[in-house]
Amino acid sequence: MDRRRGALALTTLLLLSGCSFLGASPLGSSGGTGTHTPATTTTHTPTPTATATATSAQLPEGYAPSGVDNLSVALGAHQSALVDSGSFTISYRATLLTGEGRSSIASVRSANVTQARGYEATNVTNGATRETFLTDGTAYVRTNPAGGAVYYNRTSNVTYDPRRYTAAEFVRPALENVTYKNAERIERRNRTFFRYRVSEVRSLQSLLGEGVNPENVTSFDAALVVAADGSVQRVGYQATVERGAEELVVQVRIDLLQQGGVVLGEPAWLGEARQST
Repeated sequence: MDRRRGALALTTLLLLSGCSFLGASPLGSSGGTGTHTPATTTTHTPTPTATATATSAQLPEGYAPSGVDNLSVALGAHQSALVDSGSFTISYRATLLTGEGRSSIASVRSANVTQARGYEATNVTNGATRETFLTDGTAYVRTNPAGGAVYYNRTSNVTYDPRRYTAAEFVRPALENVTYKNAERIERRNRTFFRYRVSEVRSLQSLLGEGVNPENVTSFDAALVVAADGSVQRVGYQATVERGAEELVVQVRIDLLQQGGVVLGEPAWLGEARQST
């Protein structure tokens, strides 16, 4: 499988519920070629690595010791915590490993509520890179297709909703369809986090795509970290999938890179986008 075919296979495999990376709502890139993230700060939310203890502390809204017990409340708390912080940046990376190499889809979303600005981009291995910058009610889109010329689009009178940058549709499958072992409490830098590790998966297809036969999934692992304010700090899962004589490894990771303090500057290409559209 060459890299272009690998990217297409990954795209097909990871058309998760609400998580189409090549649809009308492009996401951002945390890596890859040509993607510019206009955030002016680089401080990331610290990864909770302190010694964990079994929790008896109050869990975030919508959570129980074995995971989410009220999905709408948990997702609402995640979105509210990020929007109330004033600004945030979230990254997503899905990787497909085969005997022929690695293909990935990398993305990022950033929002600053006070500025009423948002940034999204997506980058597929050997595929198109697309960025969207929303400011003053206008969305500017830069598309850099593989092997083609860069082009721009503009949409006016766009309603700014910071919740759409919270990646709720990405974290939802791991909240809704996974049962976890008892939460571990982590204290770090005056913040409380809760770490969950997978116990049981109720729907592998919700995580890996409808095209995956659960009987072909030979291994699966997942973990979730949520802060006391309800913001999902990290979701990660990995699966091994058999397809005929080939074995695929799918890795997905969502990270809240920064919560507060994100200032969205204009991307370098914005002037050209204004002139071109």
